[in-house]
Amino acid sequence: MNKSIKKTLCVLTAVLVASAGFASCKSKNDPNNNQSSQSGVVQSAESAKSTLAFKPSEILAPEGSAINGSVAYRDGLYYACSSKYNDDGTSEAKVLVFDESGLKTEIPVNKCSAEEWGTFMGELKIGDDGSVTVVYMLYDNSDEGKNKYTLYKFDKDGNQISSEDMSDVFNIDSDDDRAYMSNFLFDKDGNLIINFSSSIRVVSPTGEKLFDIPMENENSYINSLITTNAGVPAFLYTEWTSGETKYTLIEIDVNARGKGKTYDLTAAMAYIVYPGSGDFVCYTKSDTGISGIRADGSRENVLNLLNLGVDNSGSDSFVVNSDGSFVMSMWDMETGSTKIVHVKPVDPSTVKEKKIITLGCYSIPWNLRSAIADFNKKNDEFVIATMSYSDTNDTASDAALTKFNNELLTGNIPDILLVDPTMPYQSYVAKGLFADLYPVIDADPDMSREDILPNVLTALETDGKLMSMATSFTVQTFATKPEFVDNEGYLRMSAASEAAASTGASLGAAMNREDFLKMGIYFSDYIDLKNRSCNFDNDSFKLLLNESKKHPETIDWDEWMNDPDSQLNMEKAFIEGRELLQSVNFSSFDFYSDRAHLGDNYVFTNFPSESPVTKSILTPGIRLAISEKSANKQAAWDFIEEVMKKTLHADPYTWWSEDGASHTVEDDIRYDTFDGLPVIKKDFETLKEHATDRNHYYDEKGKAVYEDRTVWIADSEVKVNDMTKEEVQAIADSITSCNTALESYEEIYNTIIKDEVQNFWAGTTTAEQAAQMVQSRVSLYISEHY
Repeated sequence: MNKSIKKTLCVLTAVLVASAGFASCKSKNDPNNNQSSQSGVVQSAESAKSTLAFKPSEILAPEGSAINGSVAYRDGLYYACSSKYNDDGTSEAKVLVFDESGLKTEIPVNKCSAEEWGTFMGELKIGDDGSVTVVYMLYDNSDEGKNKYTLYKFDKDGNQISSEDMSDVFNIDSDDDRAYMSNFLFDKDGNLIINFSSSIRVVSPTGEKLFDIPMENENSYINSLITTNAGVPAFLYTEWTSGETKYTLIEIDVNARGKGKTYDLTAAMAYIVYPGSGDFVCYTKSDTGISGIRADGSRENVLNLLNLGVDNSGSDSFVVNSDGSFVMSMWDMETGSTKIVHVKPVDPSTVKEKKIITLGCYSIPWNLRSAIADFNKKNDEFVIATMSYSDTNDTASDAALTKFNNELLTGNIPDILLVDPTMPYQSYVAKGLFADLYPVIDADPDMSREDILPNVLTALETDGKLMSMATSFTVQTFATKPEFVDNEGYLRMSAASEAAASTGASLGAAMNREDFLKMGIYFSDYIDLKNRSCNFDNDSFKLLLNESKKHPETIDWDEWMNDPDSQLNMEKAFIEGRELLQSVNFSSFDFYSDRAHLGDNYVFTNFPSESPVTKSILTPGIRLAISEKSANKQAAWDFIEEVMKKTLHADPYTWWSEDGASHTVEDDIRYDTFDGLPVIKKDFETLKEHATDRNHYYDEKGKAVYEDRTVWIADSEVKVNDMTKEEVQAIADSITSCNTALESYEEIYNTIIKDEVQNFWAGTTTAEQAAQMVQSRVSLYISEHY
């Protein structure tokens, strides 16, 4: 799909969120509050303390070296593949052997000329005798395209034992573009097992191809070649059937020339697995660290890395050592290289006592995860202990939602709650579950209300109280032609419908009837949860119903994507007047692409409504609330404040000169944001100030080279002028004037509205009857639940 089209479609449905699983929060006072093997990571304050009896050590590669891929560990030594690129274009491949004090041995593997390109493949293997085995590939760019694979073996002192050309077994003939070699291992009998993503190949110790195990269908793939806790080679087989994803760990039976015992890991949500040990057939990632999976598919959290201040987002490999320690390699975003984390158990009595702040959530967003790890690494007094639920199975999610709500209603809520758009948030507020953050902010010596964008505070208020805080936000609005809006700048539904009929243009062509109706509800005041009321029985809602009926029940996006004319026409539709409505989402000041697709004649306005109340909706990025019962409100706010300050990132621009040296331009700062616009006023102003910066880079002599900005619209590349200060101010005004937050009506919609409008769409009721029934049922529901 064309990128700009895909962006447009995503933005149109940005606020039409789907249901997700809830954190399964147990009571902090429950002495038997053990973590569930099926429901993600569930912790109480007491159980979280036991996870701190480990000490993580971060080991970086020896100075001047870069690690490529996974890391192995044996007998106090770390082994890692490394590639060095020289100024003359040549490269050197080495295996680094080092400990925490530094480099011990450098094993040269291969050298590539400037015309060649090579890389390590799969993981390096360390034998019981300390021998090192690696596979190195030289890329073949000839017409034959047969890459050269060499298997190298070295003794424990780094002396080469053998160098064997294994191209015949590591190359595979297949039309499947997924058929690439990704990993290998040796079983206890010396057989070579190769993972090709689309198949498994077994090769004898003498180099004879014994057999292949292919994928069973095109909706599947193979990954994570490991050995189980019994030392048996196995692979993870992932397949999609009937809209569901199934994960199966399959052992390889060399004697039977095929598959052996299987383990269903679907319930454990094991999309990647690591070698097993002890009672666990294998290990897998969890939201907070590492979980072990037993033969029956049950899962148990064995290592909470977040509590220890380690973010496992980019972990590549994981292994359990005989001394009970864990070694993993992971990508470090700060250094831009791979690092090793060695987690060792320690005597619990030596662990410094810390106060536990529990954080309940759905699955943890990556940027929140990194903030939690950073907080826990640096804070000597508190630990953010996360309770998460990441199962995506619909039935399990519904059950978790019920359990979660029951826990909340009995007062057993975490200190901090990550508010998801699908939560009945206002119901929780009405029941007094959350603390007003204004007094907490007022007591903060480092931040005041004046430091935060006032429209964000207004949008998140309930009855003058701030019951949650967004660490970032986006603004959803729409664009239309100026002639269609009234004197107040609103797009009335009657005017939009009349304009569509008279011009033959579409009104939200990329939306089915349900999306159109939901958007109309979000941009109006039919539901007012803050005041526990609703207002459906009116002409405005009836007009919305009638207009929604003109839209298709479903849109066949597969058919649409296969029709290039549909894509090209859609990209030009608004400019050419064939579409009256264009979605606009402000997540930054980078408005160039949107502006190109809007042309020169547009105004920002609301989603069509006969009784509009807002032209835009503010959607919080990460939204956090603090429990009214929390004993550590100020510390919880300190964490929220840290996350707010991490939204804006400033990086000096780096360029490389002709001699390959890097240079940093300290006064040329490039800004980026995570998960939307910053809520801190000075950060917002910084983004605004640099929105007019010209597009440029630095050549090899350090001279700034300015470039035109271009955007592809349909099949044409269009130049886009740099934004003027006046345009930037107009965008800023549009953003900061938005003081209406997105509220989730998903629960009410699915419970009540969907039934009644389905009857209307089917023609069994009129718009008047549907409006009356919706008003009656929603009014009753709100009175009972809010």
